[in-house]
Amino acid sequence: MKKVLRSVFLFSFVLVLLFPLAAQETHKPGGIISDPDAALKLLKEGNNRFVKNRLVQKKEYTLDRKEMISGQHPFAVVLCCSDSRVSPEIIFDQHLGDLFVIRVAGNVLSDIELGSIEYAVDHLHAPLVVVVGHESCGAVTAVVDQITSAPEHAHALPKNIDAIAEQLRPALFSALAKKNLNSGDPDKLKNFKKEILEETCDLNIRRMVGTIHADPMIRHGKTKVIGAKYMLDSGKVNWFAPPKGIDHYKKLHKTEYSTAALTPTVCALMNVPAPSICESDPIEPVLKKAQSVFVDHKPVQRALIFCPDAIGDLHREKYAKDFAPLLKETDFLMKGSNVMQSVTPVCFATIFTGASPYIHGIEKYSKPVLKVETLFDVFLKANKKIAIIAVQNCSIEKIFRERNLDYFATQSNEESFEKTKELLKKDIYDLIVSYDGGYDSSMHKTGVHSEASVNAMKKSIERYLALSKLTDTVWSKYNRITLFAPDHGAHDTSNGKGAHGTESPDDMLVDHYYRLRPAK
Repeated sequence: MKKVLRSVFLFSFVLVLLFPLAAQETHKPGGIISDPDAALKLLKEGNNRFVKNRLVQKKEYTLDRKEMISGQHPFAVVLCCSDSRVSPEIIFDQHLGDLFVIRVAGNVLSDIELGSIEYAVDHLHAPLVVVVGHESCGAVTAVVDQITSAPEHAHALPKNIDAIAEQLRPALFSALAKKNLNSGDPDKLKNFKKEILEETCDLNIRRMVGTIHADPMIRHGKTKVIGAKYMLDSGKVNWFAPPKGIDHYKKLHKTEYSTAALTPTVCALMNVPAPSICESDPIEPVLKKAQSVFVDHKPVQRALIFCPDAIGDLHREKYAKDFAPLLKETDFLMKGSNVMQSVTPVCFATIFTGASPYIHGIEKYSKPVLKVETLFDVFLKANKKIAIIAVQNCSIEKIFRERNLDYFATQSNEESFEKTKELLKKDIYDLIVSYDGGYDSSMHKTGVHSEASVNAMKKSIERYLALSKLTDTVWSKYNRITLFAPDHGAHDTSNGKGAHGTESPDDMLVDHYYRLRPAK
């Protein structure tokens, strides 16, 4: 008897040595998992088994099918590329009914894919959404080939394939901007094709994560959204760290609002849908104020957004006397945080999309044309007429180009001010955005609190108040809003000059001043 027991023990021991993971179960098929971290742990463990070729996935599904006739309880939603080499149930070693899989070339999102995710989250209560891209993606390669091929060899994509490519192009142009490359130089781009390809894959995954997270059903719930990339050779899934977006910086700086709230707030006031990538909510106190100001209950019909550069919350606190006239004309003061990097193109891209940098695509000081939906795009869809006035080659003048609106590139901030007055008097625009970079230019040269910089700050306030007063005359028959909306703050450096771009409160805390006036 002892020999028999000893033999059984030795046999079991050998099995464990040879197949240490084979006896593991993921979880009971059809079982309910509500914790996103537990769901993610299952996926990570499953991929580890796949990489080591120690799968526990059963090949007999008769019992599983019968158990799941009454319903499904997937613990994760997987948005994955259609590539035949990337099968989520296999690479994550999961059972029938564990994953709610949405497959589309390039792992891109349209309303259909997003609707499928909403269904899985709202009706099936899946706690986790994973966007899985992969290296050497064919869909991304097709888009990259278009810009790296010589003009004589470039070819247009078929209509339906181009619809996929259109979803990938924002990530491609962001990848080019990160590497300081120009899409108009195919010979140079050829040398960086592999780098561009993989960078575009990564940025597209991050964009899709952000777009899913921006969906109100996801944003206001407990569902976790994460990105991942599958490596074809090793089989390993590399997991992306959660990106630092709007909510991160609000929490970091203990603010209730973000500068990203401008776009959804203005859209709500003017009865225009917010951009599809917008992940911020409108500012409720502004909307409530509008209800009391606009007694006719009609939407805002005219908007002036004045954008002074680098005037932060620190300025209002330090120069209270100079800000008093501005505060007197303000119906709601929004004290909020911006985003990193706290530089002009990044911050204004967030302000006019309502989205974090990893979603809209400008993540450092560069001025590519934004290829995502912005405040201006949704206004154009609503047949609103728009004008942007800014000094030539500044960020606002560059990053919102290639849209059917009127651009006025000036040679000075004073010229921009005069042009804004001229356009207000013409009364042909529903939205006017006017940029003033006087303070930013001065503080970079002479410091944040130099006499010249403080005078430039005062000048920006003075110009805005003059324009606001003018709207009361030329726009008197409209419900209207004027906004003093800076991008970021600034700090002094050891060399006596001003700068910005850090996570310091001086750079990150920004005030937006909302002024609402009813039609007469």
